Amino acid sequence: MRTSVVIPVFNGADRLAQAVASVRAQLRDGDEIVVVDDGSTDGTPALIRTLGEGILAIRQDNAGPAAARNRGLRAATGEAIAFLDHDDLWTPGRQEVLRATLAADAGIDVAMGRTVVVDETNVPVATDDPRRALTHRPWHLGSLLIRATAFDRIGPFREDLIQAEDGDWYMRAREAGLRFAAVDHDATLYHLHTTNLTRDVQGARDGLMACLKGALDRRRGR
Repeated sequence: MRTSVVIPVFNGADRLAQAVASVRAQLRDGDEIVVVDDGSTDGTPALIRTLGEGILAIRQDNAGPAAARNRGLRAATGEAIAFLDHDDLWTPGRQEVLRATLAADAGIDVAMGRTVVVDETNVPVATDDPRRALTHRPWHLGSLLIRATAFDRIGPFREDLIQAEDGDWYMRAREAGLRFAAVDHDATLYHLHTTNLTRDVQGARDGLMACLKGALDRRRGR
């Protein structure tokens, strides 16, 4: 099962290389990495040119993570799609476990591992840390392996959402009856740092409210 890995990046020159390395170590022949530079103004474009072969690099004007992911999806050629934010890391063995889950049952659309919240040194954040209630995030796009056909059924990410576009896609996928298989594996390290987009509490709330409104509108047939 060929996999396309979509990595959106905005001003990520200090972290992108490590993210790509964590992915590249797990790829098979025929897999691809699609890096979408969302209008970076730092050294990201120059860094991308140093990442070596096997990288499909796309640059666009700054339009947000949803637009960057959609741009990567349109370029992807794999039978399965995976995502990773430029400031996070895949754990060793992640792809092997999730790929095996999809291969074992053609009826499963999405294999879903766990996401571990870690600090800058990759140490899990303590449960009493006031910034996070849990060391494991219950839902995170970076810990999924998704059949490409699932995107044909559900459609792309909502580009009008600055945050929670992944949650909106998840809700639409559940409503449409996509089959998710939870895998007992820590798949992704989510780095907690000062520039996390999710630190914008008001933006997160607005995104969540937009997701809920969208779900209600769909139920009402609007």
